[in-house]
Amino acid sequence: MATYTVDTAAAIRKLKDADCNEPLAEAIVSLVAEREEELATEADIRELKAQLTTRMLMVQGGSIAILYGLIRLFGVG
Repeated sequence: MATYTVDTAAAIRKLKDADCNEPLAEAIVSLVAEREEELATEADIRELKAQLTTRMLMVQGGSIAILYGLIRLFGVG
């Protein structure tokens, strides 16, 4: 996953501007900063979507090949 950095000073300032007391603002920003590596970016989601699409196409292709083989083996009609 891609990483990004949290501007902690700006985040604390925004929370304080929204009437959050400083200790609470610092605690909130600290929690977000600690967990930032667990957050997915838009690029992460696009990459995962592409990987899943590729795998789905491979499974579909395999299924079609199996069906074709069964039809050839047992015939139709």
